[in-house]
Amino acid sequence: MKTSSQTALKVLSIIGIVVGAIIAVSGIVLTVGANGFAMYQASSSGAGVAVLGTIGGVVLIIAGAFNVVVGVFGVRGANDPSKIGVFWVLCIIGIVFNALGLIMEATGSGISASSLIGTLFVVVLFILANNIKKQA
Repeated sequence: MKTSSQTALKVLSIIGIVVGAIIAVSGIVLTVGANGFAMYQASSSGAGVAVLGTIGGVVLIIAGAFNVVVGVFGVRGANDPSKIGVFWVLCIIGIVFNALGLIMEATGSGISASSLIGTLFVVVLFILANNIKKQA
């Protein structure tokens, strides 16, 4: 029988997979769109847009793929608590990177709501994974 932590983790992990896929597709669209704009523009500013768009697109593709992988490990850990360890470690890594991002934002223009929500999301995933790990 699944615990409430397992059910919640499975639902949130599936949401993470969907969001990751959307982010990756956005990265693909950005990369293709930036290159299309550069071809249409045919100037040095068009080339700059293509480079920045391509870099941004690749970053989004990688971030989206990472979210999908983390979500898959979350679903796996929710289904089989003995396999929660990898997801638990990924959550710790996510918390560290999100905390560093929040610190950088705080020293700059200020913390964005999306960064704060993303950090809280990872903390909730870690708490759920920790509950499942204790039960395993």
